[in-house]
Amino acid sequence: MAAPAEVEVADIDFRFLDPPEPGAHARLAVSLVNRASAPTGPLSVIVPARWLQDFTVFGAIPDVLDDRAYGDGERQFVFDGLGPGERKTVELHVLAAGEEIEAPEVRIVLGSDAEIGRARPRTVAPRPRPGPARAVTIPKLGVRAAVVPVPWEPPPFVVGQLQGTAAVSEGNTVLIGHLAGPAGDVFARLDRLRPGDEVVAISRGLEYRFVVSEIAVKPHDDVVPTQPTTTPRLTLMTCTGQWSMVRQDYSHRLWVVAEPPELAQQTIRANAERAAQAAIEAETAAAARATHEAEAGATLPAPDAAPSEVPPPASTLPVKIGPDASVPASAERAPPGPDAGSASAVAVAAPGILIDGPLDGHVVGRRLTVRGRLTAEADRRVPLWLLVRAEIEGSRWYALDRPLQPDKDGAWQVDVELGGPAGIRHEVRVGPVDVAADGELRRHAAARPGQPLDDLPAGFTMGARVVVERR
Repeated sequence: MAAPAEVEVADIDFRFLDPPEPGAHARLAVSLVNRASAPTGPLSVIVPARWLQDFTVFGAIPDVLDDRAYGDGERQFVFDGLGPGERKTVELHVLAAGEEIEAPEVRIVLGSDAEIGRARPRTVAPRPRPGPARAVTIPKLGVRAAVVPVPWEPPPFVVGQLQGTAAVSEGNTVLIGHLAGPAGDVFARLDRLRPGDEVVAISRGLEYRFVVSEIAVKPHDDVVPTQPTTTPRLTLMTCTGQWSMVRQDYSHRLWVVAEPPELAQQTIRANAERAAQAAIEAETAAAARATHEAEAGATLPAPDAAPSEVPPPASTLPVKIGPDASVPASAERAPPGPDAGSASAVAVAAPGILIDGPLDGHVVGRRLTVRGRLTAEADRRVPLWLLVRAEIEGSRWYALDRPLQPDKDGAWQVDVELGGPAGIRHEVRVGPVDVAADGELRRHAAARPGQPLDDLPAGFTMGARVVVERR
């Protein structure tokens, strides 16, 4: 019988015959040469049993003589030996059970226990088809996390890919991660990303590089960013805003969109051009408004003139003064400000803005719907914001997280939640803002969602107001 030293392992090869993915066909081949003039005993191919958790053996060439557990956590496949001077290749054929593509460490044993070679071959495979994300890397944040499929809530300390969203590079791949708490903080610093930052998704052993192109903060129940897209993107999401003890959830979600580099640059450039155009339009509108205000100032009635029979103005905006805001029942109401006169008087500064409901002086519940409209006089090119403040000493203004969006007929409607105890009066204002104030309010909404403003923006112009009392 040939001695082990006379038998040489010529090659160990592991390759996928299909693009690697669940169900793909792969082959482990071992080539040997017997340089002796005598035959060898049986030879064995031994692989780790744990490797076979990711692969299923469905055939061998030639047929195996025996298949059994071997040693400590290994599996042994026994083949016929080699004849004198024979070169021979034995093969194991497997099906991938999951996304794993790594080759096993292979040991070749001659006879009962004479090891004649071992190696971990490299994996040879066609380029994989795009699949689900299995890891995500965000260099700027130092994040490198595994990704697993989830229906919505991600498990602790990893990122979840929302089930039903696209394979990486084939549409909208939505990745969600926790902000803080016992489940981890994998996306705790997601708010530090800016357009131009890189995000890398790993799928089936390949890296797909994306660049952040857009960032948005939206209410917790807005799931529009999860919808399918025709172009590739990663959409990353985590919580932000205020924690609600009632719903056991945050008030808002932070959405970060990353696209392939060329698409991202197009999106960033288009957004910059839109912002520049909006700034030009806002400056033009501000100049026109200043001229109008100067002309209208000369027509205001004298302080002792009787108010005209104009219906009370309408206020706009979905703003929260809570839900956790609380005001001592004994707190004194703040005196009315200099612009707290009748709706018809204050509306002159920005014409064409009306609040249809609730009416001035009405008693309302904690939650109310504010409805209003724009008339033909209104300048629809200028952003319109709604603000709310309790009439209590030291109270500050709260703003919606975005401008009002009137429909084509000029009507708008938004839900507002008032904080504090019953009996407190709240002032609701709706008005246009200049470009600086619009930028200030948007930055505040993104950086401090649900928090009060430090002060009323200087570029806010009164359009309409009502004062209501909470029931």
